[in-house]
Amino acid sequence: MRNYPLPSSLILLCVLTLASQCLYAQGGASIVNTKHNLSVTGPGPIKIAGETEICKFCHTPHSANPIAPLWNRRNPGTYYETYSSETMQATIGQPTGTSRLCLSCHDGTIALTQTYRRSKPIPGTIRITAADAGHVGTTLSDDHPISFGYTTALAARNKQIRNPTMLPAQLPLDHQGRVQCTTCHDPHNDNLGHFLRMDNRSGRMCTSCHNHEGWNSSSHATAAASVSGAQRDKWDNVSYKSVRDLACASCHRQEDSILSLCNCFNGSVYSDLLIVSRLST
Repeated sequence: MRNYPLPSSLILLCVLTLASQCLYAQGGASIVNTKHNLSVTGPGPIKIAGETEICKFCHTPHSANPIAPLWNRRNPGTYYETYSSETMQATIGQPTGTSRLCLSCHDGTIALTQTYRRSKPIPGTIRITAADAGHVGTTLSDDHPISFGYTTALAARNKQIRNPTMLPAQLPLDHQGRVQCTTCHDPHNDNLGHFLRMDNRSGRMCTSCHNHEGWNSSSHATAAASVSGAQRDKWDNVSYKSVRDLACASCHRQEDSILSLCNCFNGSVYSDLLIVSRLST
C-alpha cells in the first residue's frame, strides 16, 4: 500500500487549531490574561525576560515529550508524599496523567524554563518556590487526593460521595475515570479565579462530589455571618464575605489543608482568624 504524505497546508491547519486551543479555553477565555502566561506580556508576578511566545513553556508542535500530546515540559521524576486517611476508601498512588504535568511546574523541583525540546534553550532558572502562591511542593499529604479512580463502586462503598454519573460537565474526570488536578482546575481559563472550572460559592463545586447528609440545612451552609478581619484575604475564595458563601472553605482547604481555626460561636465570625496556611493558586 502506498503512503501519501500529508499536505503542508493540512499540517499547518492542525498546528493552528492546537495553538488556538492553547490560547483560548472554553467560553472564549484566554491564557494570555492569566498567570500561566509566563512571557513578558503576562499579567502575573513571574515573567521570563525576553520571551514573547506563550504556549512554548508547556507545549510544542514537534518532538514532544511522549508522556502527553505536544507536551514540552520535562518530567522531574519526583516521588511525592501522597494523601492518606483512615477513612479513605480510594486507593491513592503516585500522581499520574495531567496531575503530573501540573506538578512539573508546581512542585518547584525544576525550572519553569526547563522545556523538553527547544532548538534555542529558554534562558533562566526561575522556578516556583515556597514563597509563591502556586507552590504545591512534593508533600501532597495535606492536599486533596488526586489520580484515583472515581468509580460507581467507590461511591457505593463511601456514601459521602456522589455517584460519578452525577458529576456536572464542568468537572471532567480523565479518560480513565480518575480525579486529577484538571478535574477542578482549567489551566487555560482563570475567569473564576484560581483557575477553577466552576464557581464554588456556597460550596457548589465541593458538593458536586461530596454528599454530606444534612449539609444543606446546616448552620454552616446557611449562616449569613460576615467573615471579617484582615486575615480574610488568605481564604481561597477571597471575594466571598459570609460563612454560607464560603461554605466548605470556611474550615477546609483543597491545598495545604491545615484546618482554619476560628471562634465562630458568638454570632459572628471572629475578626482575628488564625489561618495557618497560605493562599494557593
